[in-house]
Amino acid sequence: MPRRTVSQRLLVLALGALRAVTPKDEHLAVLNGVPPANDGTLAMIPALQRRRVRCALLTDQAADADAVASQLGGAKDVMIRRRRTLRGAWLVARAKYVFFTHELWALPPGGRQIMVNLWHGEFTKLLGYWSSARGVESTYATATSRLGVAFRSAEFGISPQRVLVVGSPRNDRMLELDQASAREQLELPTDKRVLLWLPTYRMWPDRRSGPPAPTTADLTALDPWLAARDLLLVIKAHPMAPEPIEWTDTANIRVIPNDAANGPATVTTLLAACDGLITDFSSVWCDFLLLDRPIWIHCPDYRILAEQGHMLLLPVDRWQPGPLSTSIEELTAAVEQVLDSDGRDWRERRDWLLDVLHTHKTGSSAERLLDALGLPLES
Repeated sequence: MPRRTVSQRLLVLALGALRAVTPKDEHLAVLNGVPPANDGTLAMIPALQRRRVRCALLTDQAADADAVASQLGGAKDVMIRRRRTLRGAWLVARAKYVFFTHELWALPPGGRQIMVNLWHGEFTKLLGYWSSARGVESTYATATSRLGVAFRSAEFGISPQRVLVVGSPRNDRMLELDQASAREQLELPTDKRVLLWLPTYRMWPDRRSGPPAPTTADLTALDPWLAARDLLLVIKAHPMAPEPIEWTDTANIRVIPNDAANGPATVTTLLAACDGLITDFSSVWCDFLLLDRPIWIHCPDYRILAEQGHMLLLPVDRWQPGPLSTSIEELTAAVEQVLDSDGRDWRERRDWLLDVLHTHKTGSSAERLLDALGLPLES
């Protein structure tokens, strides 16, 4: 676990002292995530406002404010402040509730404040205890299942009694959208099948045997295959990963830019719109199980990563939600097989994983979370 620098420790101590002496506003919540207007944040804001709690959203860049405001849609009266400013620190010190998806200033729980780790995915790769990253401390954390409680407790050193099995708020937005509405928002065609490719963020380049998919060669090979089968492929890089400059649009491939001004193209909107998901060891396939649509795992070095201890759900072949491919030829064959069977292949495995990984199979995770925290609904 990396050690904090002297300046970081001093900042945490100063903020801790400020939090300790500042009265808490029972009707103020601060939200921070990556990206700032992520699906978890966007789900929590209206749920909090329905309980008469004012919301403040923290960003890292001044330029984010306008873009974030445009993504809030119907959510009004949301304060948008920069995180690394006195105004941002003052909001954090005053708020009774703090919700975050990533570490917020390395602040430990305390100061009569409730800090909730929404996190941003389930247990498909090394996190917290199992990685070199510092564990994220919080008063409470969320999980989608009892199995998730065990992993979350071990990852972040939090008591199982403080891991709330309420589901993932970010999935509320995916489950609220019907496919036609999602495609309309994204301006996607309604007369063809759409496949979504979401490669995950690679933090360990020394562990991989090949580049993360898709490569330029992959897309070049896929383009005529997509055209022949009247398929559209939509791809989007992980929000924390460098955006591949070589990805370009074609008639059969649409690249979603990975920037804050991207309007409605959040991950859950993309998931709601597509007919099937291609990914690697990203936790997004756990979310996508809720839609009961085909999933393909494409990762040229998937088994190598598993053998090196990078994967948590082992053995890999028992936890796959769909066919595993390590080359474009294998991927296209797997896609054809599943689509030709109208998605029946792998349905039994997906049903089993859905039961294991999701206690709640419907939306309203944000409301369940606020109920668990004891925030009353206004009559």
